[in-house]
Amino acid sequence: MKLTKHQKEVLEAFKKSEAFSILKEIEAEQFNKLGQVLLSEDIDDPKVVEKIKTNKIYIKARQDFLSNVNKHCKGVYEPKI
Repeated sequence: MKLTKHQKEVLEAFKKSEAFSILKEIEAEQFNKLGQVLLSEDIDDPKVVEKIKTNKIYIKARQDFLSNVNKHCKGVYEPKI
């Protein structure tokens, strides 16, 4: 999707907002929690495996969201001819 200059500015403002910082903190915390599960739980237990699989999906979704915001904020150089 090609965003307009205004849309990119809106996304850039969102990236600088407190809300975006909170979303990044949530993602980091959930990632760390999954790491703790991997280190402390019995990964041979099918319930734990299912919990890990489910959490991986959510972590990937949050990371994709943050990545998409960053990707779409990047400016595109348009030479003035």
